[in-house]
Amino acid sequence: MAVISAIVGAISFNQFGSALNTITEEKLPPIAAAQSLATGSAEIVAIAPRIVAAANPEEETAINDELAVRLEELSVRIAEIEATGFMPAVIASINDNRALLEDNLKQLHDVTQERFQISDEKAAKLEEFQNLAKRYGDTLKPVLSYTQNDIAQGSEFAASFEEDPSKKYSADKEEILASFQKFASAIETRTPILDIERLGSAASNMIISSTTETQAVRLSIIPVRIRGTYTDALSKLDELDNDRLKAFYVDLIDKMQKLSVGEGSLPDLRKRELEATEQSQALVVQSGEYANAMRNSVAELVAGLNAEVNDAAAQAKVVEKQSLTALFVVAVAAIIISLAIYVLYVRGNVLRRLGGLQKTMVQLADGNLDVVVPSKGNDEISAMGRAVDVFKDNALKVQAMQAEEERLNHERNEALRDELLALADTLQNEVESAVNEIAALGDQLQGVSGQMTSSAELVSGQTEEVASSAQEATGNVETVAAATEQLSASNAEINRQMAESTRISNEASNRAQETNELVVSLSQSADRIGEVIALITDIAEQTNLLALNATIEAARAGDAGKGFAVVAAEVKNLANQTEKATEEISGQISGIQKATGESVNAIGDIGRIIENINEIATTISAAVEEQGAATDEITRNVRGAADRTRSVSASINEVANETSKTGELSSQVLATAQDASQKVENLRSRINGILDDLRKQAHDRAAS
Repeated sequence: MAVISAIVGAISFNQFGSALNTITEEKLPPIAAAQSLATGSAEIVAIAPRIVAAANPEEETAINDELAVRLEELSVRIAEIEATGFMPAVIASINDNRALLEDNLKQLHDVTQERFQISDEKAAKLEEFQNLAKRYGDTLKPVLSYTQNDIAQGSEFAASFEEDPSKKYSADKEEILASFQKFASAIETRTPILDIERLGSAASNMIISSTTETQAVRLSIIPVRIRGTYTDALSKLDELDNDRLKAFYVDLIDKMQKLSVGEGSLPDLRKRELEATEQSQALVVQSGEYANAMRNSVAELVAGLNAEVNDAAAQAKVVEKQSLTALFVVAVAAIIISLAIYVLYVRGNVLRRLGGLQKTMVQLADGNLDVVVPSKGNDEISAMGRAVDVFKDNALKVQAMQAEEERLNHERNEALRDELLALADTLQNEVESAVNEIAALGDQLQGVSGQMTSSAELVSGQTEEVASSAQEATGNVETVAAATEQLSASNAEINRQMAESTRISNEASNRAQETNELVVSLSQSADRIGEVIALITDIAEQTNLLALNATIEAARAGDAGKGFAVVAAEVKNLANQTEKATEEISGQISGIQKATGESVNAIGDIGRIIENINEIATTISAAVEEQGAATDEITRNVRGAADRTRSVSASINEVANETSKTGELSSQVLATAQDASQKVENLRSRINGILDDLRKQAHDRAAS
C-alpha cells in the first residue's frame, strides 16, 4: 500500500512540479529581468542630471564611469530577456532605445567635459584680466595723488587771499603767478587721468559681469560697448604730456581689449559656456524621453509575461486538485488495511512474545544467570532472544574472571610485603651511615669555629690600636690642608681685586677713547659748519651784487623802476646783515675749533696715563696669579695626603669591623654546628620511626 501511495504521490508531484517549473524557471525570470531593466533605466536617467551638476571633471568622470556600469548591466538584462524568445518585437524596441540612450549619454559626457574646459579657460583669462585691471588702476593712483596735492595747495593759496585781501598787494606777483599756473596745470593734467580711470573701471566692470551673465543677447552687446569704451580711453591718452605713461597704457589697453573682444574673449567664452549648458540640459531631457520609451516597452513585455504566468498558474491549480483527490483515496485505503494487520497479527503474536522476552531480561539484570532465554524461530523477536542469550554468556565469563583476579591480587600483596621489608632494612643501614658521618663533621666544625673566634678577637685588638694612630695622623694633615686653603683663598681674593682694577682701568681707557672720538667728531662738525658759513657768505656777496645790479637797472627805468629799487635796497640790506651774522658765527666756530683741539690733546694724555696704569695692574695680576698657582699646588698636595691618610684610617676601621663580624660569624658557626648535631639525632629518631611504620604496614598488607 505504501508503494501505491508513493507512486500516486510521485505522479501528482511531478505534474505539479512541471507546472511550477514553467512559472518559476520560464516565466518569472524574464519578469524579474524586465523589472530590473525598468529600475536600471530609471536610475540611469536619475544619474544623468548629476553629470550636468558635477563640480569638476574628475567628479563628472566618476559619474560617467558609474553610468557605463549601469548601461552594461542594462545590456545584460536585455540579453537575458532576448534569450527567452518572448515578444521579439518589443525586445528589439527596448534594445533600440537603450542604444539611443547610451549614445545620448556619451554626447552629454562630451559636452560636459567641453564645458569644463571652457570654464577653466575663462577662469584663467579672467584672472589675467583682473591683474591687468589692477595694474591699470594702481599706475594712475600716484599721478592722481600728486595732482591732488597741487590742487589742494592752490586752493589753500587762493583761500588765503579771501581771508586777507591786503595780501594781494604785499605778496610777490611772480609767486602768485607761479602758484596759479601750477594749480591750473594740475587741474589740466588731472581731468584726462580721471576720465581714463573712469573708462577703465567701466570696461572692467562690464567684462567681470559678463563672466556671470545668463542672457546671450546681452553678451552680444557687451563687446560693442567695451570697444567704444577703450576707443574713448585711447583718445584721452592723447591729452597726456607723459609719453612713457601714454605708451604704457596703450599697450595695457591693447592686452585688455584682446581679452574683452573677439573670439576667445571672456564674453565669447561665457556665451559658449551657456550654449554648452543648454545643450547638456536638452540631452538630459532627451535621455528621459528614451528612458520613458524603454519603460513603456518594458511594461508591455511585463504585461505579456504576467498573462503567461496566470495561464501557467491556472494549470497548476488543476493539477493540484487532481493530486489531492488521488492522495486522499490512497490514504483512506492505507488506514483500513493497517487496522486489520494490527488486530489479526500484531496483538495476538508479536506483543505476547515481546512480553516473555522482557521478563527474561529483567531476571538477568537482577543477577539470575540460570534463567532460560526464549530464542527459537527465524523472525526478529527470535533474533532479539539470541542477542539476550549472548549477554547471559558474557555475564558468566565476567564472574569467572573476577574470581581469578582475586587470587592474583593475594599473590601480589605477599611479594610486595617482602620487598618493602628488604627496602626498609637497606634504608636504615644507609641512613645510619650518613648520620654518623654528619655528626663527625659537626664535631670538626665546632673545633674550627672556636679557633676562628680566638683569632678574630686577637686581630680586633690590634686593628683598634692602628686605627687610633691613623686618625691622629689624619687630624694633623687636615690642619695643614685647612691653613693652605685659607692662604689660597686670600690669593684668589687679591687676584679678583686686581682683575676688577684691570677691568675698571680698561673701561676708563675705552671711555676716554670714545670721548676722544666724540670730540674729533665735534671738531669735524665745526669744520663743516665753517664750510657752510663760507657758502652763505658767498651767497650773500652774490645777493649784494644782484641787488646792486637791480638798483642800477631801476635807476635806468626811472619812475617805473622806483618800486623795484626799494625792493633791491631791502635785498642789499638783508645781504649785508647776513654777511655780518656769518662773520660773527665764523668767529664763534673758530673758538669752538680751538677748544675742541685742546680737548682732543687732553683726552689723549688721559688715555696714555690709563694705559700705563693698566700695564702696571696687568704685571701685578700676573705675579699674583703665579703665587696663587703655587699655593693651589701646595693645597692640592696637602689635601691629597689628607685624603690618603683618611683612606688608610677608613680601611683600618673597615678591617676592624670585618674582624668583629668574623668573630660573630664564628660564634654563629659554632652554634649552628651544635644545632646541626642535635637535629641529626632528631633525624635519626624520625627515620627509625618511619621504618618501623613501614614494616608494620608491610605486615598488615600481607595479612590482608
